[in-house]
Amino acid sequence: KHGENFINIPKDVSGIVRSCQFFAIILMVASQDDLFCAVSFFFDGYSPEILKKAPHATFLKFIICGSLKLIGGALSLFLTFILVVQSEKVIGLFLNFAALTFLSDIDDVFFNLAGYFVFTDELGILFGKIQSLQIPVPRRYPDINNSISSYRFINYCYITLAFLTWWMVLVWFQKEGRYFCDSIQAQFGDESLSVLGLYSGSYDRINKISLPSYRINSRSVYIRRHNKDAMFAYCKSLKAWVFAIDLE
Repeated sequence: KHGENFINIPKDVSGIVRSCQFFAIILMVASQDDLFCAVSFFFDGYSPEILKKAPHATFLKFIICGSLKLIGGALSLFLTFILVVQSEKVIGLFLNFAALTFLSDIDDVFFNLAGYFVFTDELGILFGKIQSLQIPVPRRYPDINNSISSYRFINYCYITLAFLTWWMVLVWFQKEGRYFCDSIQAQFGDESLSVLGLYSGSYDRINKISLPSYRINSRSVYIRRHNKDAMFAYCKSLKAWVFAIDLE
């Protein structure tokens, strides 16, 4: 029986997978163009001076464009993060990362195709105008001490720090054993040792029986439900589950 694990986080992963998750989170934020574009849009604000170069670039279109980019970028970033933390192997992690990165760039692919006059001449000409259009620099960036790049870098750090903090919380939950099953069912045969058959039944994870922690001495432990006279504990050195009986 499984506990509450709505996004299917693995019970635990190897050190190399965890290291790859760390770098994948940094890369996924850096590669999310739509989100950064939207954050920059709203942070810089709308400049009416753009109407001199592009009369159709109204404030309403500015809000709609920025909002759609923000929603799309945030959703893509969230899904990428979920797939990263769900990965149990390095190859699976990077396959998931590459797949979602590709999907998030599909709109750019068609945009560039329009620039090669693949669709219509009008779209090709419009592509050139968009590429050559220079957006007025907001007045809040007057000099080198108040530069655009410093704000962009700070925004990147904030977003990256938020996802790394979330990831570290999930790692701590894994270390605590919170993603193990709430209970297990054990059925012992009596071919080798007949007394083991007496200990067949349900075993509960220790936090489910009013104990304050998910582990005992850094071990994930399941205790027999009714008698509390037997338990399963995971041995890291043996990489196996050990069964113990209280003979007193």
